[in-house]
Amino acid sequence: MTLPEPKIDTLTYRELLQETLARVPVHTPEWTNLNDSDPGVTLAQLFAFMGESVIYRANRIPERNRQKFLRLLGLPLRSAEPARGLAALSNPRGAPVPVTLSAGQELRAGPVPFTTETGLDVLPIQSRLYVKRPLALEDQPEVAALYRRLYASFDAPDTELAFYATSAIEPPQPGRAAPDVALADDTVDGVAWLALLARPGDDPAAIRPLLAGRVLTVGVAPATASDGHTLPAGNTVIETEAPLRFELPDTSGLVARYTPLEPGRSDNVRARPGIVELRLPGADRLAYDWANTLDPLEAGSGAFPPSLSETEDESQLITWLRITVGEDGGVGRQTPVNLSWVGINATRIIQRATAAPERLPQGTGAPSQTATLAQTPVLLDTLRITINGALWTRTDDLAAAPGEGAEDTISTAAQVFTADRQTGTITFGDGINGARPPRDAVILATYAYGGGLDGQIDVDALKAGPTLPQGLKATNPVPTYGASRAETIDEAEQRIPGSYRRRNRLVTAEDFEEVARATPGVDLGRVEAAPLLHPDLPDQAAPGSMTVMAIPRTSATGGDAPVPNRFVLDQICRHLSPRRLITTELHVRGPTYRDISLSIGVDVISGFDQAPVLEAVRTAIRAFLSPLTGGFANAGWPLATPVDLGEISAEATRVEGVAKTTGLLMSGPDGSETTLVSMRGLELPRLVSLSVAAGLPGPLTPPAETTTGPELLPVPVIPDDC
Repeated sequence: MTLPEPKIDTLTYRELLQETLARVPVHTPEWTNLNDSDPGVTLAQLFAFMGESVIYRANRIPERNRQKFLRLLGLPLRSAEPARGLAALSNPRGAPVPVTLSAGQELRAGPVPFTTETGLDVLPIQSRLYVKRPLALEDQPEVAALYRRLYASFDAPDTELAFYATSAIEPPQPGRAAPDVALADDTVDGVAWLALLARPGDDPAAIRPLLAGRVLTVGVAPATASDGHTLPAGNTVIETEAPLRFELPDTSGLVARYTPLEPGRSDNVRARPGIVELRLPGADRLAYDWANTLDPLEAGSGAFPPSLSETEDESQLITWLRITVGEDGGVGRQTPVNLSWVGINATRIIQRATAAPERLPQGTGAPSQTATLAQTPVLLDTLRITINGALWTRTDDLAAAPGEGAEDTISTAAQVFTADRQTGTITFGDGINGARPPRDAVILATYAYGGGLDGQIDVDALKAGPTLPQGLKATNPVPTYGASRAETIDEAEQRIPGSYRRRNRLVTAEDFEEVARATPGVDLGRVEAAPLLHPDLPDQAAPGSMTVMAIPRTSATGGDAPVPNRFVLDQICRHLSPRRLITTELHVRGPTYRDISLSIGVDVISGFDQAPVLEAVRTAIRAFLSPLTGGFANAGWPLATPVDLGEISAEATRVEGVAKTTGLLMSGPDGSETTLVSMRGLELPRLVSLSVAAGLPGPLTPPAETTTGPELLPVPVIPDDC
């Protein structure tokens, strides 16, 4: 619902004229001729017409006045949030020497500027991520028997051979869903292996001394899928997840041992894309001797790194990084770790550009002087205002600032200002609360700016900027995240009733929905709060629980069933947590989709073209079952509402050109035919197959089958095509 614009007066021409003539008998009883031909009535009509014009102009409040009213209410427009992400740097053709870069390097994705947030050593090496992917050889009994004979010495009574293939994880590609490697399910050992490789044409033995003592910056992007966040009752904050553990192989013996590398700067890379800085040891500890000392059957088996004997990387291998989770170096198979990309020479980036120093209008000495910056949205943590060379401090509330006092010297505490990030408006004090800039004072501003959905870029959209040394390349290996558009005035005005009703406290379901929608850095298409619902116990009431279901406006894979990734859920959870009551157990989740297949037969009315009518039926059914636009209210398929074939039939017959439905077939998640698919908790329908035909309906599409393989003692298997 859009909040209507405030009306100063609503009287129309007819109402003004009737009100004026109604006063005539009271004030001038001798005036009895009130026909249109009377000169007095003509004057009344003229003034009513002029009055209506004045009222219309008064009701057309300019946009800048509406912005001022919002600021007076303490509800300024929310500005666009900048995108964040990772950049990977490389030196593919330059001399094989490390290049040290400081933070603040400018990179560009077309016209959109980005800036690196961290410095790094760009090492003259490459990397590739490998895993030991399980193989099921039950359908190849001869192959399985051969390998069991080869590895008979490994086959102890309490173990079972787990065959695997060395699998390189391809980096994310533009326009495609990002890889999702679950170490506990997609590998036989619960480990990710990062191969450090020399560049083509370089000798690995010559590169190792160049890496000794250097800082290797590893970038990690976790898979974006997430089950959600839960905050128990109490003053609980979101805990940092167990860090990843990075280890180098100790090849001094013939036993698989690994030495952990102590990280310097380390982001929470299990929650969002980030970097981990690792100090490399001396060249002797970087030597990888297992390639020459291990028996051919031992290479790649057990805890040894995967075998590269059938790859081109074997000759370029410098050493391995073994990536696990936990403090004890165990593989942590009980801890879910999902990775999308791991690489080297990485740095964090933010959508930011540095503005040229600006000279603002000189001080006037007047109270509450304002000035406007040229570039917006302003990144407030970078804003510096100097007046006659003295640095003034930004504050969130001028009313809390001290006044100038009676002395000639203004205290430092009074030298403050406020800044509106979206409009770039700088406001100084009035003398009573905060100091006024002296008359004719020189006011200078330095700042950076950036934000907006333009920063939401796909893989490989980033290119090198003018500040990078010649020969270095830059790209973004994963999509950026966290960007959002600026709030409109209409959207800000809709927040007014809720903001004054809840006073920043979350009590009712409506409070949770309104505040969740206002989470900065996310673009949500639907938010629904369910009180007394625990997502793991959907069939019983859970006093004290509040579950918030969030669905993004668009899907990363372009489907009709958007799923919020872990970054979106984490941001919403952090935004809601400090505002909830201490007794509220909060769950932030995405929907749980139940797959549905439909086959519909319709009779097309004579005179209508079949193809457009059938396509219109497909569009209508997809919209009807959509989590964003579905249901009879067009607000998304309601929670806990089953999918009934009768409702599907009714929706199909509403399409113009459809005489009737001749038959409907529906299957649920298990693939069996049914007339009703139940929904509970946070479950919503997902249409995976839809067939619409003229005449009788066609057969249903069966669901795809999935299989899993064993995982015990890793044993490499040579592919059939080598």
